[in-house]
Amino acid sequence: MGDDIRLSKKKSRRSMLKFFGLTPLAVLSTTLVDQPAKASLQPDIVSSSGNTFNVHTTPLLANSTDIVGPLDCTSSDEVGVAVYADQPGTLYVETSIDNSSWRVVDTVQVASAVPINRVYSVTTRWMRLRYRNGGIAQTVFELGATQR
Repeated sequence: MGDDIRLSKKKSRRSMLKFFGLTPLAVLSTTLVDQPAKASLQPDIVSSSGNTFNVHTTPLLANSTDIVGPLDCTSSDEVGVAVYADQPGTLYVETSIDNSSWRVVDTVQVASAVPINRVYSVTTRWMRLRYRNGGIAQTVFELGATQR
């Protein structure tokens, strides 16, 4: 069963990387395949296609929150979002016109070990992703956004 879990983690990382336009080798330099990820943030990385993205990979404790952003979407038409966690949680996509007051525009229930990839049209200058973990500590977590 451990091999099955390890295989599903690798598949989710590949799908997340493909979503961001990267090759699997890019993640091997920043995370460990068989252990929880060690990097907490890879800010403002530019892929070969010119997209800027942010990825958080530090597993969350029970009932804790992680935020990716704020993202300045001035020169973006859309934001791609990818999330994967080995424990259930909730993703909140939030926007702001002033980078101070935030409004939830989408709420996504994230099931254990089910990768989610979505694209959102930019409607305000600022956007952020807020992820609230459930009642069990994670061992794997990936939350990322790419501006296009």
